[in-house]
Amino acid sequence: LLATLVEATCSAAGLDGVLLNANTAPGWAMALIFAFEAAFLACYMVEPPRFAATKPVVGKESSAVPPMPWARLVAVWIVVFVTPINVGCWDVHTAFLAEQEWGMTVVH
Repeated sequence: LLATLVEATCSAAGLDGVLLNANTAPGWAMALIFAFEAAFLACYMVEPPRFAATKPVVGKESSAVPPMPWARLVAVWIVVFVTPINVGCWDVHTAFLAEQEWGMTVVH
């Protein structure tokens, strides 16, 4: 639904450039939405409080800090940021390639 609206808006506005036209505009819109989502998550995501790995001994301060789960963070980063941006870029690239190489167009 959003892609149709963006495509119709670009067609009505007469945007017919090489980089931004009615075929590539939905992909650019998706990339902007995903970038906004990434910025929103980076600004407003709050880390939950950490739990102590061991019970502290009364009268003795504990300096044990649990290790950072880097493997999990990398997996989440790929799912939340890299995958949506990659999908949006492939959408733009596919529409551009179909228009340039095969002469296909979505807008009549």
